[in-house]
Amino acid sequence: MKGKKNRQAPKPKTAPAPQNKNLIRGLYLVLGLVILIMYVKTVAYDFAIDDKIIIVDNAYVSKGLAGFPGLIGAAFSNNLMVPGVTRPVTMFTHALEVSLFGMNPGPQHLMNVLFYLFLVLLLFGLLRKHLLPSASVWLSFGVALLFAVHPVHVESVANIKGRDDILCFIFGALSTLYFFRYRKEGGKRLLWFSLLFLALSFFSKETGFVFALLIPLSYYYTSGEDLKKAFGSAVPLLAAGAVFLIIRLALFSNPPEHINIYNNSLLAIADPAQRWAMAFRILLQYLQIAFWPHPLSWDYSLGHFVAGSSTVPLAVASVVLYAGLTAFGLLTLKKKNLIGFGALFFLVALFPASNLVIRIATTFGDRLLFIPIFGFCLAIGVLLQWAFSRLKARGGAGAYVGLALLSGVFLVMSSIRVNAWKNDDTLVNTDYAYANSLRSMRAYIQNLTSIPGESRVANHQKALTLCNEALEKYPDDWQLWYFKGVIHGVLDNPQGAREAYKKSLEYNGKNFYSLVNYANLLADDDPAQAITLYQQALAIKPDQAIVLGNLGILLHKAGRLDEARQMYEKSLQLNPNDANIRNAYDILNGNQ
Repeated sequence: MKGKKNRQAPKPKTAPAPQNKNLIRGLYLVLGLVILIMYVKTVAYDFAIDDKIIIVDNAYVSKGLAGFPGLIGAAFSNNLMVPGVTRPVTMFTHALEVSLFGMNPGPQHLMNVLFYLFLVLLLFGLLRKHLLPSASVWLSFGVALLFAVHPVHVESVANIKGRDDILCFIFGALSTLYFFRYRKEGGKRLLWFSLLFLALSFFSKETGFVFALLIPLSYYYTSGEDLKKAFGSAVPLLAAGAVFLIIRLALFSNPPEHINIYNNSLLAIADPAQRWAMAFRILLQYLQIAFWPHPLSWDYSLGHFVAGSSTVPLAVASVVLYAGLTAFGLLTLKKKNLIGFGALFFLVALFPASNLVIRIATTFGDRLLFIPIFGFCLAIGVLLQWAFSRLKARGGAGAYVGLALLSGVFLVMSSIRVNAWKNDDTLVNTDYAYANSLRSMRAYIQNLTSIPGESRVANHQKALTLCNEALEKYPDDWQLWYFKGVIHGVLDNPQGAREAYKKSLEYNGKNFYSLVNYANLLADDDPAQAITLYQQALAIKPDQAIVLGNLGILLHKAGRLDEARQMYEKSLQLNPNDANIRNAYDILNGNQ
């Protein structure tokens, strides 16, 4: 009978394992120190990537608390083009920090680290008191440590915008904690607290609605109650979760512009069979980075995942693996197998980001594993304990050593990965070799062309090569053609620049900078065409002193003196110190 027992993962028991208070305090301290070691350097980091959209350039958050009512107003008017309106709790914290500290990234980075530290300590307490109460405290610590150091969390902690993930999980964990207390102690007040934190989780990030299902699932696995009773006791949470899901679906019934093929490349695949195959191939990537999170990227949008000969085999492998995980979780449900619990937690938490039912604003992202990875860490911890118990390792110490070693590897990987998030440039330059998306190509080419000094020409030559390679994949991308025009200009190839700007305008005739640069190049050879281009540019941005002045000069040469005078006067109103335009204006008026 003993041998048979050892073949099953540990089940919850009513009596908690005895715990040394000094040891527990020490383990809390270790978790805190580990997180600070990894992330305290981010306090000196800049805003990066989406931070600028969410905070710096946000018309409401950039005003601090004074602008927050406007953001809420945009939410009630369903104006989804205002960044963050569906996440008011998270946006409130950003607005508060802008009011307190100004547009300073340091305090916001610090708050991200502190929020994450609080989350990890909260999860450790939840594990040892409720999820793994009968297990050694070392198992709870190992699971919490593995979660804390997992590299997929770097984006959410080191990128200020990632706070939505952290807050969503904090409030989800608090909702779980209060529900467990409600079931143990009774009292509607605790249930109301659980519902409140569930709502805060959802309004921190929409995926928080999954906790309405994860909480009763967690309670079932770690209590003595059967499935019907466990879920029956959570009807208020399930009802609230259903309401939140309906809100989520209603909000995005008409997707905003940011849910497009550039952000979610699955939308670019017309054939349903190919789209499903790619969706499952992408899901396989989540399993891969859960086990081996390298390399990681800041961007997985259009171009990163490309259909090829390996897509279908990888999709089939993905279907088999996910079907296996689902089957294992369901078949072991009655036995309350904690490895199965970890698998189901992972699957349920990942589902909103899977793009299988609800299309989201991204193809794939490290941050989308932020909550699911907790189920992975729990399953790995319990699996190691089970495996070493079968090997009759004394006290299961081998499992804790295994967790420590894996955590050590992830700690090193995370510490290295954090360095990439210092600013836009470090991120783009670090990830270019792996981030094969159109967006990452554009960003890297821009970075190369912005480097001053002796290497400027060499960098532009390299950028030209990369630009040509990118145009082979995306021949109709106007921004790449625009970059090519700029590069040819620096490399003193006006003919190449003219051809590139012309191509750029074929794909986007309202690109102000292509219009102006192309006009500048045509000013001597084809002034009539240059005049037309300048006029088109000014229709987009009318208050551009240099463009107004250049147009005035061409009109002056063409004998269109009244029009030229108007352009000169408008230009000088904007920039009265422009000596060249002032001189041309005086000549036109006969003053010289």
